[in-house]
Amino acid sequence: MNSSCKYLLLLVALTCGSALADKPIPASVTVGINGKAASNTGAPADNTGYGVNIKYAYTLNAGGAISDNLPIEFCLTAETDTDTTPASSSSWTSLSYDISLQSASLPGASAPVTTVVFNNGALGTLPACQTIELSLSTGPLTEGTFDANFKINRSDVSPDNPNKLNVNDDHSSVKIAVEVLASDTSVSCFMTDGSGLLLADCQGQAVTDSASDAGRFAVVTNKKGIGVSTNPGQFYYNLVLHNPSQDEQNVDVSFALSELVPQGAQAIHAAVFPPSFSGITQENFETVNASLPGGSDDLIEGLVIPPGWTLWVDYHLEWSGKGELLDSNCTNNCADANNLGVPVEVTANLSGDVTGVCSSGAWGFRKK
Repeated sequence: MNSSCKYLLLLVALTCGSALADKPIPASVTVGINGKAASNTGAPADNTGYGVNIKYAYTLNAGGAISDNLPIEFCLTAETDTDTTPASSSSWTSLSYDISLQSASLPGASAPVTTVVFNNGALGTLPACQTIELSLSTGPLTEGTFDANFKINRSDVSPDNPNKLNVNDDHSSVKIAVEVLASDTSVSCFMTDGSGLLLADCQGQAVTDSASDAGRFAVVTNKKGIGVSTNPGQFYYNLVLHNPSQDEQNVDVSFALSELVPQGAQAIHAAVFPPSFSGITQENFETVNASLPGGSDDLIEGLVIPPGWTLWVDYHLEWSGKGELLDSNCTNNCADANNLGVPVEVTANLSGDVTGVCSSGAWGFRKK
């Protein structure tokens, strides 16, 4: 469906497992440290794995925000003593790491204040691991590209022995890249059946276009030609609106019905969804119906959409022609329904901080 915004394409919170990296990243990023006491001959350290970057990539729509904590785990995995002199196991005392912010066009990126310290003699069984977190809290973002670059810093402390500890670090930096796409600010509307499934066209394909009337339904009549039911038996008009701005939006929605009547005393419901909105799903449809009720008088007022959030309003309806004589000219051919069928339609009018109109409907044909 041509929704009013194309929502988050790649949401990288580690909780969602969406991180991209130059190396595969598990639930938390592990920086392996293979400690090795320096040789008395002055042999250089083995830094084969040094310089690999950890990278996270986000893509979202304008008005969306990132709020994330990225755990970086440091693990001392092995120590090999190359010094044959006595008491060589005490050739280093401590090894520490911190993460500093080098540059950022991304707002709300901050380095942790925590420092990881490994103390020789107090490591216990290897690997010995500690975790610190990078924090992201951007607020609503405008269209464009942003980045943040962090450096992993190491300091060796060995005051009791002139031999420094040579270390093979797996990673040296953390890079965060964010692409913010433009948002479509137009409202989206569509029709579903009573369970929230999109209406189908004559080929049985779900109608995914916004503001469409390509959906079809069957009208069941008795022997006297009186309409007794429809298939599907009930309908929902759905309206979805994304707030791409950095300001809260207050919205009222009124409805004009054609050949439809409310189903139930609380036929209108509304819900707002935080970034990142996961789209038009059955689960989200059910969330709306369990949320704020708005009666059945063709109006719901005082809806508040926070910056970057998405509003979904639905209206539970049924065909108004039950108990009435169906026009004898009503076709029993789905393909002719838009000429000789039964039209139903809903028009939503938005007022307040957002204005607009969105109409969607369907056509009924006589069931053979």
